[in-house]
Amino acid sequence: AFIDLGASLALSSNSTVPGQPDGVSLTLGASVATGLAYSAGVHDWRNKLALQLAFTQTPVIPDQFVKSADMLKFSSAYYLRLLDWVGPFARFGLDTSMLEGRDVRPAEATWVKNRLDGTTETASGLTLHLTDGFQPLTLKQSLGAFIRPYQEKEADDEFRLGLGAREVLADGQFVVADDADTPEIEVNELKTYVQIGAELAAEINGSLWDGKASYGVNAEVMIPFVADLEPDDDRNSLDL
Repeated sequence: AFIDLGASLALSSNSTVPGQPDGVSLTLGASVATGLAYSAGVHDWRNKLALQLAFTQTPVIPDQFVKSADMLKFSSAYYLRLLDWVGPFARFGLDTSMLEGRDVRPAEATWVKNRLDGTTETASGLTLHLTDGFQPLTLKQSLGAFIRPYQEKEADDEFRLGLGAREVLADGQFVVADDADTPEIEVNELKTYVQIGAELAAEINGSLWDGKASYGVNAEVMIPFVADLEPDDDRNSLDL
């Protein structure tokens, strides 16, 4: 088990800098990274949780702090090590934000909300509510085989191949999709969708200099062969 707590503060001041507004910018942030692992015999169960929040005040919007980072990620993975370096796995993940999302403007603005049913709604003001807390919510499930060709403290490599599923719960949420040619700010309504397909993932973690520094890099790609598309959506698997 481990837990890492972090806090950040960034302060900058501009005066007659070309392309930058004069004034002071302040960013305050906090982060938590924690994990719990269980290993016995051929069984290996790993759980990770990461949270990050940051708020920024700038000369453009000097009277309030605006959310600049918001992340909640959780993953739980079970490995059955038929050999020390290969075997089947099952994995679950969750990815979302914790607080509501808003579009904040320095001056009075007009938004056009494009809904999925084809209707539109107009709103004016300095801010517009876009998303609720913990929305959109992305759920990930994977089932397949893993291989760990290199397992050392400096670099612990893992590659996974299998079947993946994604559910994005987003009904009633909005995203900014502004058309620069119009005076209004367009926002589009999002929809819940599901994808199932082939998944490939790679992950490398390690520590250096007797544990004084640690790092982690991961990448994953899924090519869906089952997707919840609108009738006029002609994207193929690679586009998705």
